Amino acid sequence: MGQDYITGTRFLGAAVMIALAFTLAFVNRGKIQSRVYNHARWMFCSGCLLLGIHNLVQYFGHFREQSATLAWIINLMFFVFIIHCFNLGTIHLLRAGRRMKILVKRATIFIVFSLVLFGYGLATNSLINDEKPFSTVTFLIAISLFFNIIEVSYVLHREIRKTDISLTDEELQGRHETLRYTARAMYCAVLLSILSPWVGVSSSLILNATYGLAVFGTLSWFTGQFCRYGNDMDEVIEVNDEIQEAAIIEMEPYNYFSDNTGQKVTQWLEERHYTNPNIIIGTALHQMGITASALNAYIQANTQASCFRKWLPILRIEEAKRQMLSHPEQSIQTIAEGSGFANLANFSKAFKMQEGISPTEWLNKMRRLNWA
Repeated sequence: MGQDYITGTRFLGAAVMIALAFTLAFVNRGKIQSRVYNHARWMFCSGCLLLGIHNLVQYFGHFREQSATLAWIINLMFFVFIIHCFNLGTIHLLRAGRRMKILVKRATIFIVFSLVLFGYGLATNSLINDEKPFSTVTFLIAISLFFNIIEVSYVLHREIRKTDISLTDEELQGRHETLRYTARAMYCAVLLSILSPWVGVSSSLILNATYGLAVFGTLSWFTGQFCRYGNDMDEVIEVNDEIQEAAIIEMEPYNYFSDNTGQKVTQWLEERHYTNPNIIIGTALHQMGITASALNAYIQANTQASCFRKWLPILRIEEAKRQMLSHPEQSIQTIAEGSGFANLANFSKAFKMQEGISPTEWLNKMRRLNWA
């Protein structure tokens, strides 16, 4: 009974994880153009695909039936990569792709370290010992993986908290649902990651199969939620941009704008830097040569916006309206991209929020007024 149970679990796991990998590869692909979202999506896709391959290897190899520590070795070789795919993918979303180099570097060092230990254990015949599994090199790798997971989990928790605290603006409250999904998924993944080295030590087939089912269920739910909230993931990224903006403003001494500030902002507008889809406040401040507090004071005194993040889409929509009137032969998508929007969906959403109608409806309205 136990053998049939674990064999069925392996086959189910392989089928489910490969299906999830294909789902992540193709769902929302055409709707979301965010670089951060796509990078995270491919990290999760790689993790699911590796987990599916891992279950196929176990299904055809029957390593646990041969030796508990042999199965443990196979599990660790895969999970060293799999766990980092999911953890780094989640951090990438929360950090909006920033400050990831050091974490990727650490993950790479850890993976290389683990592979070196595998090689050493293989050379010294110290990888497998069913009687004393805690005396093997494999156990050392499991301990290292455990502490590595704890370190990455701390970073995830800190980024979740930082993003959650920043959601004080009434306009941002609607983004809580996406954040809550991210937090729940992260904490479930962390719990399973922390348990994985210790479950691997157990020789119980039932325990390992049950743990496998818990992993498949959690990752299926995670993938479903990721695809469901994929269109809102840009909002989480914007929240993290706002955190960076707040950090810049807090570092700057407060000063009111002067006539010189107005001239610099006007020049920046004339040069149309806001049409760059990757522009952030840090880059804009460098281009203008003013402080964050000066720019915010200028925006609040001269526009209906309260900060750079809210001012930027207004500038882009006004630019798009000018382009639609002066270049009616161009497509809406071309105008959207030329105005600084990442894609047509984002442009249409922002335009309707500001004007109350779609870009096409607005253009038709303007044409009727001109003909009249």
